[in-house]
Amino acid sequence: MPETWLTVRAAAAYLSITPSGLYKMQRRDPQFPRPSRLGRCPRYALSELDAYLRSKQPKPLTPDPELDREAAEIILKHRRPKIVSE
Repeated sequence: MPETWLTVRAAAAYLSITPSGLYKMQRRDPQFPRPSRLGRCPRYALSELDAYLRSKQPKPLTPDPELDREAAEIILKHRRPKIVSE
């Protein structure tokens, strides 16, 4: 399948940022995809932008039974008593 190339404006819209925000990300984050030049115009590979976004998603936490037990004890310890109205 051929690669899809996005202009700066299209890449910024895809990432929900402004074109100047795209340039800032490119300067500040060494892992941000670099554009390729097609003629004079910079173009971003859609697959590279997708891979970048996937790499920036937070990893799911693995459950820790000991931590869950401690959290449950704290919750039970600080629970307010129910007020029963007559």
